[in-house]
This record gives sequence, C-alpha cells and structure tokens, in this order.
Amino acid sequence: LGEAQLQADGWGAPPVDYCWINMGSAARLEQTLRTDQDNAIIYADPEKGQTDRVQAYFRQLGTTIVDGLVRCGFKRCRGGVMASTPEWCRSISKWSEAIRGWMTSLEPNDTRMLTILMDYRCIWGNTDLADRLWTEIVTAFSASSSAGAMFLRDDQMQKAPVGFLGQIVTERKGPAKGRFNIKKSALLHMINGIRLLAMGQHITTASTLGRLDQLAEKGVINAEDAALYRAGFETLTMFQIRENLKTVQTGQSPDHTVDPKTLTRHETLLLKDALSAVTQLQKRISKTFFSPWVDYFAQ
Repeated sequence: LGEAQLQADGWGAPPVDYCWINMGSAARLEQTLRTDQDNAIIYADPEKGQTDRVQAYFRQLGTTIVDGLVRCGFKRCRGGVMASTPEWCRSISKWSEAIRGWMTSLEPNDTRMLTILMDYRCIWGNTDLADRLWTEIVTAFSASSSAGAMFLRDDQMQKAPVGFLGQIVTERKGPAKGRFNIKKSALLHMINGIRLLAMGQHITTASTLGRLDQLAEKGVINAEDAALYRAGFETLTMFQIRENLKTVQTGQSPDHTVDPKTLTRHETLLLKDALSAVTQLQKRISKTFFSPWVDYFAQ
C-alpha cells in the first residue's frame, strides 16, 4: 500500500531492493496487547550519484507506512524507533557502518540502539538484505571485546525485584507504589539475558523461546535450566497479560504492573519461582560476560 501511494504521488517504484523489518515484541512474536511501533528499513546501496534520490524515496516510504500504521491503531514509538526517522532508514552499507561503531562504543545509548536492533524480523521485501545485516551483527559482536560486557552492564542497571530474603520488592513511591513492573523489572531481564547468550552462539532467531531452544540444543544451557527459564518466561508473560487486561477493562492504559498483595498464595509462589529464574539468569550472564575494565571505563 505504501509503494502504491508513492507511485500515485509521482515517486515511482522503489529505486533499489529493500526490506521492512519489525523490532521489539512484534519481531520476537511476543506481542500480546497492541503496542507502539518499532520498525526500520534496510535498502540496497544505490549507484553512484543516486544516493540522495534513493534516500529521499525510502524516507518518504517510511513516513507513509508509519502514518498508515497510526491510522490502523499502532501508536508512534515515543523513542522514535520507526522507519520514518533517518536513524532507522539506512542503506545496507550505512547500517553495517553504524553496527561496527556501536559494537565498539562504551556509550550506553549506542548499546541500547544495538539492543533494539538485535530483535528484528523481516516482514516485507528482499530477505537477503535482512540476512546480510544479521551476518554483520554476529561478525561485529564476535570481533568486539567490549560488546558483551556493555550489554551486561545495560541489563544490570536494574536488578530483579527480589529481596535478600526472597520477598517480592515493590515500588516505594509514585503512581506504582506497592506494585512492580513485570515487563521492565523481570521479563526484559529474561529477554536480554537469553538474547546475549544467543548472540554469543551466533543464533539469529528473534524469539526468546526460540533462542532458548537453540541454546539448549547446542548444550550451552542444560535441559534443567532451560526448563526453568521457559517456565519463568511463560509465567511472567501470563501475569503480564492478565494484569494488563484487568487494567484495560477499567478504561486505563496497560502499565505492566502487578500488586503482589492481590495474589493468592499459589500465585505468589508461581511468581517467586519465575523471579528466581530471572535472578539465576542474571547471575549466569554476569559470569559469562563480566569485564572489569569495561565496567570501569563505562562509568
């Protein structure tokens, strides 16, 4: 539809091959309720002298599609992670250049850009471009002496909400007082940790459980731990869906939070087991990727 709109507006057909990729939960096949957009465009390198024209076409295409998705009910990403912005609409060589720079950077923002990009799935267009970019990411990750440690540091800026005695730790003030955020405080740690282990094994599958299965097949994670992480991930996802539905039914926007005091004894035990899996996974990736010199210079 976007291509047809540009054709009607006089832009013509796509000047080079391209692909549209989704990122975030949509790419991982983990989207539950409708979320905001996370997408990008990868296009083939234009011929000499055609750079500006090709770039203008794909930025217009990105804007057209993003606007169309908004009309379909998918909100714009507040962080600007959309194909309508220059940072997320690049030629394959420009993407490769950016990845090599991010992989060797000690800047937290560069690490987060990579974290977003490393969950992607080709939705439309030339899949070869998406495959080539994955090869670039894996190669750059393997060659970097700091990338793993930077991803670890970014993830461990926030610990799992488990106290010293195993109790569930909730927010002490603010609108979420007495509650904790299932997504930010727990699920994201599992997504980050399994992604990081998968990158170390050159696994390019986007979904968390798909990555976990391949890690188990390779023997990186034993069957018992893999079952623990899977159960934890599924339990946390179940709580997130249920609590968000409750919030939506009251006419409010879902905020991914849960009040432990509203849970039954059985539900509390299930949640504590899931959070224990998060804690164990954080310890595993810390042992695997911790680097004292990276931690020191990234302060």
